[in-house]
This record gives sequence, structure tokens and C-alpha cells, in this order.
Amino acid sequence: MIEPNGYFFGAQEITGSSLVVGPPDAENQVYDAGDAPYALGDEVWRAGHVFRSLIDANSDDTAVALSWDDLGEVDKGALLWTAGTYAENVFKVLSGRVWKSAKASNTTTPGDTSTPELADDWTDAGPTNRFKAFDLKSNLPALLDGEITWVFETPWTINTMLLVLPRGGRAFITVTDTLGEEVFDEEYRLTRDSGGGPYNHDFSPIDSVSRLIVFGLPPGTGNTVKVRITGSAGQLVGTGQIAMGFSYDLGTVVVGSSTGVSSFKDAVEDEFGNVVFPDRPVRRVVRFKLVGPIRNNDNTLTRVAQYLNKPAGMFMTDGVDYGLCAFGLVQEVELPMDNSVLTDATIEMKGFAE
Repeated sequence: MIEPNGYFFGAQEITGSSLVVGPPDAENQVYDAGDAPYALGDEVWRAGHVFRSLIDANSDDTAVALSWDDLGEVDKGALLWTAGTYAENVFKVLSGRVWKSAKASNTTTPGDTSTPELADDWTDAGPTNRFKAFDLKSNLPALLDGEITWVFETPWTINTMLLVLPRGGRAFITVTDTLGEEVFDEEYRLTRDSGGGPYNHDFSPIDSVSRLIVFGLPPGTGNTVKVRITGSAGQLVGTGQIAMGFSYDLGTVVVGSSTGVSSFKDAVEDEFGNVVFPDRPVRRVVRFKLVGPIRNNDNTLTRVAQYLNKPAGMFMTDGVDYGLCAFGLVQEVELPMDNSVLTDATIEMKGFAE
């Protein structure tokens, strides 16, 4: 029988209590002259923009271009929400999310759902840049100019990480255990030769890796994980999702597996009744066909069924950057038994918006 290469994991949620370092936003790492001097490379948020210190012992204002690099606007330039009256379509940040005022003279608190009327006063525009990679709802990327870093703690045991739609040149993953010892340190390329081979290398376009599988992380509980993505100066780098969990072997991926793309809405009509096809987010649909020992059936059902309509990942280990791989919501699990030895299983997953 072929060696198992199909793995599945349920995604773990990273919250503010676990996130030690992340891209600055209106609630984190706000510029304050009282905190000066800032060190070389320190990042701060101010007036909707992120600034990175270009010098050590930096006591200059962020307006000094020789001392601070403006990495651009994040989170729609929204300021931190405070009690007050806001006009319609104004963006504000609160509790790690960006909110858009849905009415004029809005005095309610974003996210207040105590009554249906209050819930409609603000529209949730998604997580702030700091938390985008851990939203478990969308693969829309968290981005910064040149380099972006997250450091988080894992109160649960993980052995697998999946970077969905990473952008940049390289990713660096390090893990430090509870004793302060570095137990994992790997570098990954986020681009690859598109397949021209050794004789056509100079003529082959360079493709971006759409899914990076980090397999074999030290499975200790309470470890500190650092994810750093780098690129060229002026290049927006980041990732759409950092999903992780403890992966289990479910069998061998075989012929019959498939990948596809579906749109959240394929077509609409304009004001004249003409059918138009606007640029909308799409999602991947993946069906993994697996062959494994029939004795694994109960374990497979137990592990996968508890994640129906919940965020989960599945992948092959054949070639870290190239294996069939998905992250999304488990839709369906089927375990037909063609004989008394092997099960021909199918797991269907639908990805998040890209």
C-alpha cells in the first residue's frame, strides 16, 4: 500500500491574549512622543499610517522623513472609536475590527448587538491589519511595506501551520519552547520556478506560492511562534491567513481528487438590465479522495465530522510548496467501503474569500 500522505487539522483561533507582536493599528503600538526614543526598526501607528524607524535612538516626529519610513495607510485610515456622534460611512476601529457607520448622527457602540436595531448601526468591515491573518473567516491579506511580523503564544499543541496566499520573497518560522530554547528555525521561499526546468530557467516566469505548508513543528504546548515575511523595499508583503493545528494522518490522496474555483456571486444586472460580471472574491472548492485502512474509519469520522462548517485545513506532504492543499470549511465527508480492507473516502472543503 502507498505510504499515507493525506493530513487534516482543525484550525485554532489566535486572540488578542495570545498575540504578542503584530502589525500596528489604532489599538496597538500607537506613536507617543513620551515613549521615545524608538529603536531602529520599531513600528508605530499614527493617523491611519504605519511608520518604521530608520534610525536608532529615534526621538523625532513621524513627519521627519529621514527618521521614519511611512509604510502606508492601514485599516482604511480609521482612528480608534471613542464615544461621540459619527456621520454615515465613517470608519472606526474597536476591539480589533474596523467598523463603518451605517447611519447619520450615530452615537451607538460598534459591535453592540443587545438589540437588532443597534446591531444594524455599524457594519463590520473586517479585522484590523494586526488580526487579519487570524480571522478564520477570510483570506484577504494583511500587508505592510517590505516586512511584516507576528509573534504569538500557543496555549494548545500544534504541529502544522498553513500560510494561505502569502506575498513576499521569503518566510521565516521560528518556535521557542517554554524554557526559552529555540526548537524550530526554518526559512521558506515564497516564489518558485514555474516549471521550465534547468534548461529553461532563465526564460521561466516566477510564480508566487499560493499555499505554504509548514509540517513537523515541535508539538509542545505553550510555545512561542514567530512568523516573519520579507520582500523588497516598496513591496507589500504579508499573508491572507496563518492557520494552524494538530494534524492527523487520514490516508493516501489518490487519483480523483480535484480543485476548482467558485464565485460568491457570478453575475449581476446593471441599472439598464444588462448582465455584467464584476470583479468579486472567489473561493476554492477541493475534494480530497483518500484510500486508507478500513480500521481508520471511526477515527476519520470523529476527527473530521467535529469540524463540519468550521475552519480546517487538509494537505499532502509531497513537496512542501506544491502539494494539494486547502483551508476552509468542511462541507461533506463520505466513507464508502469498496471492500473489507480499504476505504475510499472523500472530504469536500470550501475555501474563504480570496
